Amino acid sequence: MKRIIWLLVLIAAGYGVWKYYPELERQARSRTEAPPEEVPTGDAADLLIKGLPGATGPPTRTRAAAAPAPGVTILDGKAASTEEIELARRYPLPEFKPIEALVGEWKKIPASAFPREVTLKVPATLQVAGGAGTSTLEAGRKVVALAGNAAGTLVIAPSQDAVMRGTVPMGATDFQAVLGAVYDDFKSRKRAEVQKLRDAARKEAGAGSPALAAVLAGEGQPPPPAVLAKIGTRPPQREDHTIAAVEASIAERQKSRKHAEPPAGAVLGWSPLRYREVEGEPYWAASVRYTARTIFGEFPTEAVALIRHGRVVRWLYAGTGEPLP
Repeated sequence: MKRIIWLLVLIAAGYGVWKYYPELERQARSRTEAPPEEVPTGDAADLLIKGLPGATGPPTRTRAAAAPAPGVTILDGKAASTEEIELARRYPLPEFKPIEALVGEWKKIPASAFPREVTLKVPATLQVAGGAGTSTLEAGRKVVALAGNAAGTLVIAPSQDAVMRGTVPMGATDFQAVLGAVYDDFKSRKRAEVQKLRDAARKEAGAGSPALAAVLAGEGQPPPPAVLAKIGTRPPQREDHTIAAVEASIAERQKSRKHAEPPAGAVLGWSPLRYREVEGEPYWAASVRYTARTIFGEFPTEAVALIRHGRVVRWLYAGTGEPLP
């Protein structure tokens, strides 16, 4: 009897497997082979971020950037007002190339990059001209790089005026890191100069695009009558905004100092003459935009000529207020 009962149980189990297995298999397959999640689109779409290189933690959601409306200009990631567009046009941020492009992959380093203090990574042997003696400097020693060449080597010395010289591979020093840090600082200063010019225009104009447009056009308040005795009458300015007194000062600076700024042949434009106070003192002022040569190439620069009684008495960088050398 027990054998018959076990036989009936096995028959029932087999029938259940035969009847319900296909359905169970289909459900399992639907769970493991679910179609990919459809990514929504549109201005308010939430995008699921998965598998980004270097990402950690669970997937996160971020909002898709909405396309700007027609006629809207985006500056620094946000919609710009008419005033900001005018400022960006008048005082554009410079574009910076990678330092490798400026130094020819470190094989065409400009002479203005030297002398430059660097640190030795390995010992280096220096020699007196003519072979009268040698000296070995240990790793970690500060030396002065005097020149570089296309072979990727540097001429070094214990100091700029030392009689001992040595030649080492550029990689034997931290020259590349040092010059890279100088370039980073240079870029930061250039950006800061532009920002200061924009901030100064905003401050002078106050609120409203008409006032800012007047400032950018060079218009300003006339000097009080009592000030004219100190700064003299308004110097004549030609239709192209050039001023004879400023041109004479540029020519004089070129004679007294090599590569003096502003360079006579690289002037890009002039601003209208205006009355201005600098450090509490009154002047007639005119800005000159020009291309300046730097260790990292040529960059647009602006300087202000401060005039009294028909003669330029001071030159300042427009962005920083520092005196021109």
